[in-house]
Amino acid sequence: MDKILVVRLSSLGDVLLATPLVRILARRFPNSQIDFLTKKIYAPLLYGNPRLNRVLTLDTNSLSDLMRLRLAVSKYDLVVDLHKSLRSWLITGAQILPTTVRARKRTLRRRLLACCKINLLKDEKSVAQRYCECVRRFGVVDDGLGLEFLPLDEEVREAHVILERNGLRKNEAVALAPGARWYTKRWPEEKFKDLIRMMPEQTFVILGDSDDMKRGGHLSGIAPERVKNLAGTTALGVTGALLKQCRALLTNDTGLMHLACAAHVPVVALFGSTVREFGFFPYRARARVLEIDLPCRPCTTIGANKCKLGTLECLEGIAVEATANALRKVQAGQY
Repeated sequence: MDKILVVRLSSLGDVLLATPLVRILARRFPNSQIDFLTKKIYAPLLYGNPRLNRVLTLDTNSLSDLMRLRLAVSKYDLVVDLHKSLRSWLITGAQILPTTVRARKRTLRRRLLACCKINLLKDEKSVAQRYCECVRRFGVVDDGLGLEFLPLDEEVREAHVILERNGLRKNEAVALAPGARWYTKRWPEEKFKDLIRMMPEQTFVILGDSDDMKRGGHLSGIAPERVKNLAGTTALGVTGALLKQCRALLTNDTGLMHLACAAHVPVVALFGSTVREFGFFPYRARARVLEIDLPCRPCTTIGANKCKLGTLECLEGIAVEATANALRKVQAGQY
Protein backbone atom coordinates (compact mmCIF):
# COMPACT_ATOMS: atom_id res chain seq x y z
CA MET A 1 0.00 0.00 0.00
CA ASP A 2 2.14 2.90 -1.27
CA LYS A 3 -0.32 5.82 -1.27
CA ILE A 4 -3.35 6.34 1.00
CA LEU A 5 -5.83 9.21 0.93
CA VAL A 6 -8.27 10.06 3.73
CA VAL A 7 -11.24 12.21 2.70
CA ARG A 8 -13.23 14.30 5.18
CA LEU A 9 -14.30 17.61 3.66
CA SER A 10 -15.94 19.13 6.75
CA SER A 11 -16.59 20.13 9.43
CA LEU A 12 -14.14 21.20 12.14
CA GLY A 13 -15.08 18.45 14.59
CA ASP A 14 -15.35 15.71 11.97
CA VAL A 15 -11.90 16.48 10.59
CA LEU A 16 -10.39 16.22 14.07
CA LEU A 17 -12.31 13.01 14.75
CA ALA A 18 -10.48 11.54 11.76
CA THR A 19 -7.02 12.08 13.28
CA PRO A 20 -6.97 8.76 15.20
CA LEU A 21 -7.54 7.01 11.86
CA VAL A 22 -4.57 8.84 10.36
CA ARG A 23 -2.42 7.78 13.29
CA ILE A 24 -3.29 4.08 13.15
CA LEU A 25 -2.94 4.00 9.35
CA ALA A 26 0.57 5.43 9.75
CA ARG A 27 1.37 2.77 12.33
CA ARG A 28 0.03 -0.05 10.14
CA PHE A 29 1.69 1.24 6.95
CA PRO A 30 4.83 3.05 8.16
CA ASN A 31 6.35 3.31 4.70
CA SER A 32 3.24 4.56 2.94
CA GLN A 33 2.44 8.09 1.86
CA ILE A 34 -0.67 9.24 3.71
CA ASP A 35 -2.51 12.34 2.51
CA PHE A 36 -5.71 14.05 3.63
CA LEU A 37 -8.36 15.85 1.57
CA THR A 38 -10.52 18.50 3.23
CA LYS A 39 -12.01 21.92 2.60
CA LYS A 40 -9.47 24.72 2.51
CA ILE A 41 -10.89 26.34 5.65
CA TYR A 42 -10.13 23.23 7.75
CA ALA A 43 -6.67 22.45 6.36
CA PRO A 44 -4.86 24.33 9.20
CA LEU A 45 -6.07 21.60 11.57
CA LEU A 46 -3.80 19.16 9.73
CA TYR A 47 -0.75 21.10 8.58
CA GLY A 48 1.19 20.25 11.74
CA ASN A 49 0.31 16.55 11.71
CA PRO A 50 3.62 14.67 11.31
CA ARG A 51 1.89 11.56 9.98
CA LEU A 52 0.58 13.32 6.89
CA ASN A 53 2.70 13.84 3.83
CA ARG A 54 0.32 16.26 2.17
CA VAL A 55 -2.99 18.04 2.76
CA LEU A 56 -5.10 18.41 -0.37
CA THR A 57 -7.83 21.04 -0.34
CA LEU A 58 -11.23 21.51 -1.92
CA ASP A 59 -11.14 25.24 -2.60
CA THR A 60 -14.59 25.62 -4.18
CA ASN A 61 -17.59 23.45 -5.01
CA SER A 62 -17.13 24.05 -8.73
CA LEU A 63 -17.21 21.12 -11.10
CA SER A 64 -13.69 21.95 -12.30
CA ASP A 65 -12.34 21.78 -8.74
CA LEU A 66 -14.10 18.45 -8.14
CA MET A 67 -12.70 17.04 -11.39
CA ARG A 68 -9.21 18.27 -10.49
CA LEU A 69 -9.37 16.30 -7.27
CA ARG A 70 -10.93 13.30 -8.99
CA LEU A 71 -7.89 13.06 -11.22
CA ALA A 72 -5.58 13.29 -8.20
CA VAL A 73 -7.51 10.55 -6.37
CA SER A 74 -6.88 8.05 -9.16
CA LYS A 75 -3.20 7.96 -8.16
CA TYR A 76 -3.86 6.45 -4.71
CA ASP A 77 -3.89 2.76 -3.79
CA LEU A 78 -6.45 3.22 -1.00
CA VAL A 79 -9.01 5.99 -0.54
CA VAL A 80 -10.92 6.21 2.76
CA ASP A 81 -14.04 8.33 2.22
CA LEU A 82 -15.24 9.45 5.64
CA HIS A 83 -17.49 12.16 4.25
CA LYS A 84 -19.77 9.96 2.15
CA SER A 85 -21.65 12.73 0.38
CA LEU A 86 -22.44 13.61 -3.22
CA ARG A 87 -19.31 15.75 -3.42
CA SER A 88 -17.02 13.10 -2.01
CA TRP A 89 -18.62 10.51 -4.30
CA LEU A 90 -17.99 12.74 -7.33
CA ILE A 91 -14.34 12.92 -6.28
CA THR A 92 -13.83 9.27 -5.33
CA GLY A 93 -16.67 7.29 -6.91
CA ALA A 94 -16.94 5.25 -10.10
CA GLN A 95 -13.25 4.37 -10.03
CA ILE A 96 -11.94 0.92 -10.88
CA LEU A 97 -8.77 1.89 -9.05
CA PRO A 98 -8.01 2.86 -6.33
CA THR A 99 -9.72 0.76 -3.68
CA THR A 100 -12.27 2.98 -1.93
CA VAL A 101 -13.87 2.31 1.46
CA ARG A 102 -16.54 4.49 3.01
CA ALA A 103 -17.56 5.11 6.62
CA ARG A 104 -21.10 4.35 7.76
CA LYS A 105 -22.95 7.47 8.93
CA ARG A 106 -25.93 5.89 10.78
CA THR A 107 -28.16 8.62 9.33
CA LEU A 108 -31.41 6.64 9.47
CA ARG A 109 -30.83 5.46 13.04
CA ARG A 110 -30.10 9.00 14.19
CA ARG A 111 -33.28 10.26 12.58
CA LEU A 112 -35.32 7.49 14.18
CA LEU A 113 -33.97 8.49 17.59
CA ALA A 114 -34.56 12.22 17.07
CA CYS A 115 -37.97 11.98 15.41
CA CYS A 116 -39.54 8.83 16.86
CA LYS A 117 -37.46 8.19 20.02
CA ILE A 118 -36.65 4.72 18.69
CA ASN A 119 -33.14 4.12 19.99
CA LEU A 120 -31.13 1.69 17.87
CA LEU A 121 -27.91 3.43 18.92
CA LYS A 122 -27.70 2.39 22.59
CA ASP A 123 -24.30 0.78 22.16
CA GLU A 124 -23.12 3.17 19.47
CA LYS A 125 -19.43 4.03 19.38
CA SER A 126 -17.85 7.41 18.85
CA VAL A 127 -17.60 8.68 15.29
CA ALA A 128 -13.82 8.45 15.67
CA GLN A 129 -14.11 4.72 16.37
CA ARG A 130 -16.45 4.21 13.43
CA TYR A 131 -13.92 5.90 11.18
CA CYS A 132 -11.24 3.48 12.38
CA GLU A 133 -13.48 0.44 11.91
CA CYS A 134 -13.97 1.08 8.20
CA VAL A 135 -10.34 0.04 7.54
CA ARG A 136 -10.30 -2.97 9.87
CA ARG A 137 -10.07 -5.41 6.94
CA PHE A 138 -6.62 -4.00 6.15
CA GLY A 139 -5.30 -5.06 9.54
CA VAL A 140 -5.66 -1.58 11.04
CA VAL A 141 -6.63 -1.62 14.73
CA ASP A 142 -7.64 1.08 17.20
CA ASP A 143 -4.77 2.17 19.46
CA GLY A 144 -6.96 3.40 22.32
CA LEU A 145 -5.70 6.98 22.07
CA GLY A 146 -7.55 10.22 21.37
CA LEU A 147 -7.65 13.08 18.89
CA GLU A 148 -4.59 15.03 17.75
CA PHE A 149 -3.83 18.63 16.89
CA LEU A 150 -0.31 20.01 16.57
CA PRO A 151 -0.01 23.71 15.71
CA LEU A 152 2.76 25.01 13.50
CA ASP A 153 5.65 26.85 15.16
CA GLU A 154 4.52 30.18 13.72
CA GLU A 155 1.02 29.62 15.10
CA VAL A 156 2.45 28.97 18.56
CA ARG A 157 4.52 32.16 18.34
CA GLU A 158 1.47 34.19 17.29
CA ALA A 159 -0.54 32.75 20.17
CA HIS A 160 2.16 33.83 22.62
CA VAL A 161 2.13 37.36 21.18
CA ILE A 162 -1.66 37.56 21.51
CA LEU A 163 -1.55 36.43 25.13
CA GLU A 164 1.14 38.97 25.98
CA ARG A 165 -0.74 41.74 24.19
CA ASN A 166 -3.74 40.98 26.41
CA GLY A 167 -1.72 40.79 29.60
CA LEU A 168 -2.13 37.04 29.97
CA ARG A 169 0.31 34.29 30.89
CA LYS A 170 0.47 30.67 29.76
CA ASN A 171 -1.98 28.38 31.63
CA GLU A 172 -3.64 31.34 33.32
CA ALA A 173 -6.94 31.77 31.48
CA VAL A 174 -9.95 29.54 30.98
CA ALA A 175 -11.33 29.61 27.44
CA LEU A 176 -15.03 30.10 26.78
CA ALA A 177 -16.71 29.01 23.54
CA PRO A 178 -20.20 30.55 23.84
CA GLY A 179 -21.12 30.12 20.19
CA ALA A 180 -22.60 27.32 18.13
CA ARG A 181 -24.21 27.25 14.73
CA TRP A 182 -27.60 26.17 16.11
CA TYR A 183 -29.73 27.87 18.75
CA THR A 184 -30.52 24.54 20.45
CA LYS A 185 -26.80 24.01 21.07
CA ARG A 186 -26.11 27.39 22.69
CA TRP A 187 -26.12 27.76 26.46
CA PRO A 188 -27.91 31.09 27.02
CA GLU A 189 -25.70 34.16 27.02
CA GLU A 190 -27.00 35.27 30.41
CA LYS A 191 -25.76 32.03 31.95
CA PHE A 192 -22.25 32.66 30.61
CA LYS A 193 -22.45 36.14 32.14
CA ASP A 194 -23.55 34.73 35.48
CA LEU A 195 -20.71 32.22 35.40
CA ILE A 196 -18.18 35.02 34.86
CA ARG A 197 -19.64 36.86 37.85
CA MET A 198 -19.62 33.67 39.95
CA MET A 199 -15.89 33.10 39.33
CA PRO A 200 -14.32 36.49 40.14
CA GLU A 201 -10.94 34.85 40.69
CA GLN A 202 -10.78 33.51 37.12
CA THR A 203 -9.40 35.07 33.95
CA PHE A 204 -11.19 34.16 30.72
CA VAL A 205 -10.54 34.34 26.99
CA ILE A 206 -13.45 34.05 24.57
CA LEU A 207 -12.81 32.05 21.41
CA GLY A 208 -14.89 31.48 18.31
CA ASP A 209 -15.39 32.68 14.76
CA SER A 210 -16.66 35.99 13.39
CA ASP A 211 -20.26 35.01 14.22
CA ASP A 212 -19.28 34.95 17.89
CA MET A 213 -17.65 38.39 18.05
CA LYS A 214 -20.78 40.23 19.19
CA ARG A 215 -21.60 37.61 21.82
CA GLY A 216 -17.99 37.69 23.00
CA GLY A 217 -18.17 41.47 23.30
CA HIS A 218 -21.22 41.18 25.53
CA LEU A 219 -19.41 38.74 27.81
CA SER A 220 -16.15 40.67 28.00
CA GLY A 221 -18.14 43.75 28.99
CA ILE A 222 -18.96 42.03 32.31
CA ALA A 223 -15.36 42.36 33.51
CA PRO A 224 -13.04 43.76 30.81
CA GLU A 225 -9.98 43.52 33.03
CA ARG A 226 -10.20 39.73 33.22
CA VAL A 227 -12.33 38.70 30.22
CA LYS A 228 -10.66 39.10 26.82
CA ASN A 229 -12.71 38.71 23.65
CA LEU A 230 -10.64 37.03 20.91
CA ALA A 231 -13.58 35.59 18.97
CA GLY A 232 -13.25 36.13 15.25
CA THR A 233 -9.76 37.64 15.54
CA THR A 234 -7.52 34.60 15.01
CA ALA A 235 -7.00 32.02 12.28
CA LEU A 236 -8.06 28.46 13.02
CA GLY A 237 -4.56 27.13 13.68
CA VAL A 238 -3.80 30.04 16.01
CA THR A 239 -7.06 29.40 17.87
CA GLY A 240 -5.85 25.85 18.47
CA ALA A 241 -2.49 27.14 19.66
CA LEU A 242 -4.25 29.52 22.05
CA LEU A 243 -6.34 26.66 23.42
CA LYS A 244 -3.16 24.75 24.23
CA GLN A 245 -2.13 27.69 26.45
CA CYS A 246 -5.40 27.67 28.43
CA ARG A 247 -6.22 25.93 31.69
CA ALA A 248 -9.53 24.53 30.40
CA LEU A 249 -12.38 25.16 27.99
CA LEU A 250 -16.07 25.66 28.75
CA THR A 251 -17.91 25.00 25.53
CA ASN A 252 -21.16 24.25 23.82
CA ASP A 253 -21.44 21.18 21.58
CA THR A 254 -19.32 22.67 18.81
CA GLY A 255 -16.10 22.23 16.87
CA LEU A 256 -13.97 24.00 19.46
CA MET A 257 -14.87 21.25 21.92
CA HIS A 258 -13.15 18.72 19.67
CA LEU A 259 -10.22 21.07 19.07
CA ALA A 260 -9.65 21.32 22.84
CA CYS A 261 -9.82 17.53 23.12
CA ALA A 262 -7.25 17.23 20.33
CA ALA A 263 -5.06 19.83 22.06
CA HIS A 264 -5.30 17.82 25.31
CA VAL A 265 -6.98 20.65 27.21
CA PRO A 266 -9.52 19.82 29.96
CA VAL A 267 -13.09 20.38 28.78
CA VAL A 268 -16.50 21.07 30.29
CA ALA A 269 -19.06 20.53 27.52
CA LEU A 270 -22.71 21.59 27.61
CA PHE A 271 -25.09 19.42 25.57
CA GLY A 272 -28.63 20.43 24.69
CA SER A 273 -30.60 19.03 21.77
CA THR A 274 -28.10 16.29 20.84
CA VAL A 275 -27.01 13.18 22.76
CA ARG A 276 -24.11 10.79 23.30
CA GLU A 277 -25.54 8.17 20.94
CA PHE A 278 -24.82 10.38 17.93
CA GLY A 279 -21.10 9.80 18.54
CA PHE A 280 -19.85 13.34 19.11
CA PHE A 281 -19.19 13.48 22.86
CA PRO A 282 -15.64 14.47 23.91
CA TYR A 283 -13.49 11.57 22.74
CA ARG A 284 -11.00 9.98 25.13
CA ALA A 285 -10.39 13.36 26.69
CA ARG A 286 -10.13 14.99 30.09
CA ALA A 287 -13.73 16.10 30.05
CA ARG A 288 -16.99 16.48 31.90
CA VAL A 289 -20.31 16.68 30.04
CA LEU A 290 -23.28 18.48 31.57
CA GLU A 291 -26.73 17.63 30.23
CA ILE A 292 -30.33 17.31 31.38
CA ASP A 293 -32.17 14.01 30.92
CA LEU A 294 -35.43 14.98 29.21
CA PRO A 295 -37.95 12.93 27.20
CA CYS A 296 -37.74 15.44 24.34
CA ARG A 297 -34.00 14.86 23.82
CA PRO A 298 -32.75 14.48 21.20
CA CYS A 299 -35.07 16.69 19.18
CA THR A 300 -32.79 16.93 16.15
CA THR A 301 -29.77 15.16 14.69
CA ILE A 302 -27.60 18.25 14.25
CA GLY A 303 -29.33 21.16 15.99
CA ALA A 304 -32.13 23.59 15.20
CA ASN A 305 -32.80 27.33 15.11
CA LYS A 306 -35.64 27.10 17.62
CA CYS A 307 -36.84 24.86 20.43
CA LYS A 308 -39.96 22.95 19.41
CA LEU A 309 -41.37 23.37 22.92
CA GLY A 310 -40.30 26.99 23.24
CA THR A 311 -38.52 26.39 26.56
CA LEU A 312 -34.94 25.33 25.67
CA GLU A 313 -35.13 23.43 28.95
CA CYS A 314 -32.27 21.14 27.91
CA LEU A 315 -29.85 24.07 28.22
CA GLU A 316 -31.76 26.42 30.52
CA GLY A 317 -31.78 23.56 33.04
CA ILE A 318 -27.99 23.38 33.26
CA ALA A 319 -27.26 25.41 36.38
CA VAL A 320 -24.54 28.04 36.46
CA GLU A 321 -23.30 26.85 39.87
CA ALA A 322 -22.96 23.25 38.65
CA THR A 323 -21.09 24.47 35.58
CA ALA A 324 -18.69 26.58 37.64
CA ASN A 325 -18.05 23.60 39.95
CA ALA A 326 -17.37 21.33 36.97
CA LEU A 327 -14.95 23.90 35.59
CA ARG A 328 -13.07 24.06 38.88
CA LYS A 329 -12.94 20.27 39.08
CA VAL A 330 -11.45 19.71 35.63
CA GLN A 331 -8.80 22.33 36.39
CA ALA A 332 -7.98 20.32 39.52
CA GLY A 333 -7.67 17.11 37.49
CA GLN A 334 -11.05 15.65 38.44
CA TYR A 335 -12.77 14.33 35.30
